[in-house]
Amino acid sequence: MKISILDDLFFYDEKEIIKFCDEVEKEGIKTEFFANSKMDFIAKSEIQTLKKIKKTGFKRIYVGIESGSQRILDSVGKGITINQILQGNRKLKKAKIKPSYSFMVGFQQKLLMM
Repeated sequence: MKISILDDLFFYDEKEIIKFCDEVEKEGIKTEFFANSKMDFIAKSEIQTLKKIKKTGFKRIYVGIESGSQRILDSVGKGITINQILQGNRKLKKAKIKPSYSFMVGFQQKLLMM
């Protein structure tokens, strides 16, 4: 069985995630979870929390990066920094959680200046 959680705010509250993982563990649920998250949530998470998430069954997390340019991220109001992207990526690697990143392409300077 695999469970996909499609909620950008699922990882918002680290204490709630820990409680969720504790309940899954307590109930003996053995499944693979897939979820999406915002990179700033991952970047601020403790590595121990990410390792707990991995142990619970979260093998992959989908993250909308959108761009590798801070100027573009700021222009589209993404609300994250390149530093958060790098920090979050390092944490996911350390916790052995595979990230899947999505990017947007085709931003034009003319549109961004409006």
